[in-house]
Amino acid sequence: MEELPTEKWKNVILQLKDLGINEINFTGGEPLLRNDLSELIGYATSLGIVCGITTNGSLLNKENINGLIDKGVKVFTLSIDALNEEYEKIRGVENVFKNVGEAARILSGLKKTKPINVNISFVLMKKTIKYLPEVLSFCKKIDLPLVICLLDKSPYLFDLKSQKELWINEEDYIELEKIQELLFKEKRAKGNLVYNSYSDIDYFKGYFKDPIQKTIPCAVSQTRIFIDSQGDVFGGCWSLGKFGNVKENKISDIISSLRYQELHKKMFFKECPGCSCGYSINLRYFLPALIKNCFLYLSLENKRRLK
Repeated sequence: MEELPTEKWKNVILQLKDLGINEINFTGGEPLLRNDLSELIGYATSLGIVCGITTNGSLLNKENINGLIDKGVKVFTLSIDALNEEYEKIRGVENVFKNVGEAARILSGLKKTKPINVNISFVLMKKTIKYLPEVLSFCKKIDLPLVICLLDKSPYLFDLKSQKELWINEEDYIELEKIQELLFKEKRAKGNLVYNSYSDIDYFKGYFKDPIQKTIPCAVSQTRIFIDSQGDVFGGCWSLGKFGNVKENKISDIISSLRYQELHKKMFFKECPGCSCGYSINLRYFLPALIKNCFLYLSLENKRRLK
């Protein structure tokens, strides 16, 4: 199936605006592969929508970064799971990290003078866990915050039955605990280097033991709509499948359907395969996690003072 053309995407953006959506994030795949990305961002911005972009950074340069900012991008998220050759092995593309690193440095500099936020996103999984310390050091050097994402076990995105090498399991728990301690330490020393909360970091091991974490409601699924490049509408969660296509129905009709409403409730109560998508937001809407976050902070502060 072909991707939606420019005018169709503009109509989708207008429908989202009419539904009260005030933020759109362009992601992928790689959104910069679309030649009309700047045009779509400019259109969304003209409607008063705040735009963000998630990219691997390999196609960014000073010119198009400034162009995207001029069109209205307010949030840049660069996906970096390792450095140099290891990054290129994970991504399967040679000779790109130099450009990715330079893009990160350019964005860091522009962040000081432009009204933008910039984050480095790291996907924590078996293949990348050993690279987190050096990526964290890289973030510290260029003064950008690190956001830890967790490998998503959603069947829509991965078939982990054939990719066991990606999932963190019991044999990795000692290394995972060391990573958690490192992140706690960095967060205490410089709170804005690690974006994730204390309770986020504490959540890692529990997630890899049980990705559903059914006792924590999925608040994030109630706050967003996913639409893929072909126009399929997935509601607030990829893992429960598509509900319709914007080529055939209005978004308002899709999300007001009985099937959507029923499955939307199931998303909240995690009657689903389980995933990591938006786990940080879920924890921030979950009172026990908020309380735990306070206790973790106080406990770690007491340990620091005793030293």
